[in-house]
Amino acid sequence: MSAFQEELEKAKAMGAQALFGEKYEDQVRVVRIGDFSLELCGGTHVRSTGEIGAFDLLSESGIAAGVRRSEALTGEGAERAARQRRQVLADLGTRLNAAPEELADKIESLLGRNRQLERSLDELRRRVAALETSDNLNEAREVQGVKVVAQRTQAEDVPSLRAMADGLRESLGSGVGVLGADIGGKVSFIAVVTDDLIKGRGLKAGDIVRGVAQLAGGSGGGKPHLAQAGGRDPGKLDEALEQVVGIVEQQLK
Repeated sequence: MSAFQEELEKAKAMGAQALFGEKYEDQVRVVRIGDFSLELCGGTHVRSTGEIGAFDLLSESGIAAGVRRSEALTGEGAERAARQRRQVLADLGTRLNAAPEELADKIESLLGRNRQLERSLDELRRRVAALETSDNLNEAREVQGVKVVAQRTQAEDVPSLRAMADGLRESLGSGVGVLGADIGGKVSFIAVVTDDLIKGRGLKAGDIVRGVAQLAGGSGGGKPHLAQAGGRDPGKLDEALEQVVGIVEQQLK
C-alpha cells in the first residue's frame, strides 16, 4: 500500500475513486493498494496491517446506496475485548458448572427445562381456575332471568385471571361473569358473556367491564364475549363488584 499527494484532476485522470457528494481540495491524498484499489482519501492509514495489530470486526452495515460501514476494534482495544469475553465465558462456566465449549448445550438444556416448567405452570393455573370457577358458580345471582357471577379472586397476574374467566364462561352455560383482582396494587377486571345473551339480550362484556372499572377509577373494553379493564383504586374493588348486578340489569333489553 502507498499514499501520495496529487492534484485533484490528475488523480481523477489516473482513475482514483472519489466518494459521491464529497468535496475535495485542489491537492488531494491518493491511496493505492496494489492494482486492487486507487482512492481519494483524507483519512489516516497505516503503512502495513501489522501496525493495526489484532482486529475484531464488530458490525457491517449499509449507510447509503452503494456505501457500507464497518466498525471494528483494533490493537489493544481488540485484545481487551477478547479478554473480557473470555472472562464472561469463564464466569458463565462457573455458574453453570460447564466448560466453555459445553455452554451452548447447557444453556439450551436450561431453556428447554424452563419451557417445560412454564407449561406445567400453565396447567396448574388452569386447574386452580377450574376450582375457583366451581366456587364462583355457587355465588351466582339472577337478574331478569340472567345468571350473574361477580367475584373477587386471588389471581397473581392477568393471565391467571383470564384463565379463570375463560373457565367461568365455559361453566356458566348461560350467564354473565365478572372477576376482579388486586394485582400488584392495581385493579384488574375481566368480564365474560355467553353467546346466547349477546345475541338474545344484547349484553356485551366490553360495556359491562367498562361500567365496573369506572367505579374503581379506571376504564377498559374488549369484545362482546370477553373484555378486560383496569382500575387505579384497589380500595374500590369490592364496591365495584357489588354493582355488577345493577350494571347488567341496566343493559338488559
